[in-house]
Amino acid sequence: MHLIGATVEQSRRMLIGEAVAAITVSAVAGSLGAVAGAVPFAIAKTGDPLAALAPLPYSLAIAVGTGITLGVTAQAGRRVIRTAAA
Repeated sequence: MHLIGATVEQSRRMLIGEAVAAITVSAVAGSLGAVAGAVPFAIAKTGDPLAALAPLPYSLAIAVGTGITLGVTAQAGRRVIRTAAA
């Protein structure tokens, strides 16, 4: 991006924006898939679909995935942007 005139800050913002978009799509798709798989099992096991909808496991998975993704993206992006700008 540096070759077409983007500043380091613009490149960093674009990289983080793309990571946030990927996190959002994967969190929604993963949550829908998890619910689709867990609700029938919960109904068969307990007779109650709400047993599969505990918010803590979903929230924890999304938080851990978000942290790992943003951390790796920021670290790799910092290295690549610094090398390209030099």
